[in-house]
Amino acid sequence: MATKPYIQLMRNQDVELLLTHHINAFRLLTFIALRARRSVSQHRITKLKQNQAFIGDFKKMGMSEQNYRTAKQKLEEFSLATFKATNRGTIATLYDSAVYNINPAEDNEPDNIPITDGLTDNQRTGNGRVTTNKNGKKENNGENVEEYPRLLSVFEKDLTIANGIAALRAGHPAFIKTADIHLENAFKDQVDRSKWYEAVKGLIKAYAPPAELPRPNHTLSNWLAGKPSEKNGAADPVGKRLNVAWKDED
Repeated sequence: MATKPYIQLMRNQDVELLLTHHINAFRLLTFIALRARRSVSQHRITKLKQNQAFIGDFKKMGMSEQNYRTAKQKLEEFSLATFKATNRGTIATLYDSAVYNINPAEDNEPDNIPITDGLTDNQRTGNGRVTTNKNGKKENNGENVEEYPRLLSVFEKDLTIANGIAALRAGHPAFIKTADIHLENAFKDQVDRSKWYEAVKGLIKAYAPPAELPRPNHTLSNWLAGKPSEKNGAADPVGKRLNVAWKDED
């Protein structure tokens, strides 16, 4: 039986600092978390990807336009969310689960947008387990030992972001639940493509399932930057993001 979608507010000092010093930023982040798409697959109508939500209705959120603009600036400054203007409205993307865990949905579970995704039985569930279909055939859910080497080889021959993401998601289920934009940004931050292949190969080898990978996008960034020793991706935790001279918002 499907459970009702929920979000989790993480218990840490940074949440309290946001509440006491940047209440509008916290308010906006809460609306983003409540609205964010949970499913891994892109919505076929809104085109939103996982961790993304439409915003812009600042009055409904109880903010003035100035407070809204300041809140967006703070969330970007603290690397908690990113924003992109489109002809369909402003799209906000949660950076990670440092403040809110939106409880990402398995591909075959209902999303917070009441429109079906048309998922097929052989699509990934994102839970890292190998499932079987009605014919008893194993399906790839992120730990396919046969698929990963093939995709890694494709990536080695054609160093594109899309091929890199495909290899990562075949190598470890944690990357299946990571939004495309975060993985894309990690690759874009390392302009030297010659380092991409060894970074991806080394990361997957170091975190071979069932090893846990709690912050995959940060870990990927570290490996691409030549810092594999920072295994948990904690090079830029939210505590450091918010370790600034505090000034209450207007």
